[in-house]
Amino acid sequence: MDNNRLYRARYLSKVIGVTDVNEIAEQAGLSREQASKAIGNDKAEYTDIKADFEADTLTGDYSRKYDVPKPVTLRGDKLESTVERYFSLLTRGNITLDIVKSYLISDDVKDSQITSILKGLAERLKEYRAGDLNSFAEKLLQIEQLPVKWAIDRKTLSLVNIYPSPMLSNDGRLDGVKYSRERIDWRKGLPQELATAVYRADNPLYIDGHKLPTDPETWGEREYSILASKDRERGFFAELADYLGYTTEEFAIYVGRLNCHKRATARKESQEPVDFKKVALIVAEGMAEFKAKQHSTVTN
Repeated sequence: MDNNRLYRARYLSKVIGVTDVNEIAEQAGLSREQASKAIGNDKAEYTDIKADFEADTLTGDYSRKYDVPKPVTLRGDKLESTVERYFSLLTRGNITLDIVKSYLISDDVKDSQITSILKGLAERLKEYRAGDLNSFAEKLLQIEQLPVKWAIDRKTLSLVNIYPSPMLSNDGRLDGVKYSRERIDWRKGLPQELATAVYRADNPLYIDGHKLPTDPETWGEREYSILASKDRERGFFAELADYLGYTTEEFAIYVGRLNCHKRATARKESQEPVDFKKVALIVAEGMAEFKAKQHSTVTN
């Protein structure tokens, strides 16, 4: 761990007067958690650094420097196992990305690699949570589509239909299934992300008979292959963007990814070796068909 970063965080707070922990963390090259502990008054956290800083405060000399550890670059299996371990902890809610940053900084991982790892984890986590949210939205819609039941109206002693609907807590958690004589508008008041997921699940996107997720952030090889399967008419992507709730400018990133997919596919196809047996078979079939036609012509 580079103690110079901790010392600088304390200097920024106690001498310069910076109060925003996020700004201190950014300027000192720390996580928010580390910066908060560094500027705090708990002497059990970073004990030696705080003792040094207290001594320097008495003299007014803050030029102290610590040895800078050699930056570490994670590679191969070490990098893969580290990333997978942190991703597993993140998906279980045991840690946050800021905590991951704390661990990497403490292990003296190179700053540029820390940035790369955190970016990759954030993207994977977003996809994971989006998939989890989409599954939950599908589950809510499945509850709504359960068979209607019958109940006896106590006043008229007649049979009446009762309709299913999911029972949701204020934070959007599923509490159970409720049957009532009138359909309940359970979509009202949903958390925004869940409301969006429900809308997308309830309004599927079909392209050439293929169902695509309505969240383009989840698109991968399959989705881009479907979109690239034929030439699209002018204005197709503008209409698609509008259908999905994006402006043309916002949707441009996905069109760009599609173009990258097309180029990569073209390069791959151009590099594939020629299957001469397959070519010979096609030629033989063509010759047989040609001779058959010639024979038919002569016979007639």
